Amino acid sequence: MKYELIPHDVRKRHVRIQYKGVVIADGIDYGNGWYEVRPRRKHFYPLDRLHKMMNAEQIGELCEKSF
Repeated sequence: MKYELIPHDVRKRHVRIQYKGVVIADGIDYGNGWYEVRPRRKHFYPLDRLHKMMNAEQIGELCEKSF
């Protein structure tokens, strides 16, 4: 299943990552294909919750690890 990047209503460059109808992470779009991703606590194991710089392919892999 594909994830969606939803732009934040007020904050510029901020996005929400939605997977299977649930927002699982927040992030900042740097405009060059890279995102700073901040996973939400209740959807990931502790080591997967770290803030990371990711591209679109890596975000897809992270979404598959969510529960």
